[in-house]
Amino acid sequence: MRYVSRQWLLLTECKYNTLVTSHFSITPALVTYKRLFVDKLHWFDVPDRVFFKLAVTVYRCLNGRAPPCLSDYCVTTADADTRQHLRSANRQLLALPRYRLNTYGRRAFSVAGPTVWNSLPDYIRDPTISANSFRRFLKTYLFARY
Repeated sequence: MRYVSRQWLLLTECKYNTLVTSHFSITPALVTYKRLFVDKLHWFDVPDRVFFKLAVTVYRCLNGRAPPCLSDYCVTTADADTRQHLRSANRQLLALPRYRLNTYGRRAFSVAGPTVWNSLPDYIRDPTISANSFRRFLKTYLFARY
């Protein structure tokens, strides 16, 4: 069985529903049917999908369900020696390391993971919620932005 990518399926569905031939651009059809894919199929756009995956990975790191090589990058501000006395130490924020290259540095997991985690609301960053509740709250939060 052939692997079908999400993007290929999206384009095929739009072409079928709008009867777009190969001579026309698919972009207007994608804009028209974007609400369909968000409302009915519950698909994220690519940036939101990356955001979701990063947030779930950081959650797994903080709860000991990720490899140690990733968990080493997720340090809470309460665990950092120089930041223990900050007011943000009680908010489950992660320490954000400095980076030099603006092109590659901010895309590394050591920077992107804590950045995504720190941008979440406090009720999602609650350490007492289960993994399923975290994913449900995160999806609700991301779909509310549409």
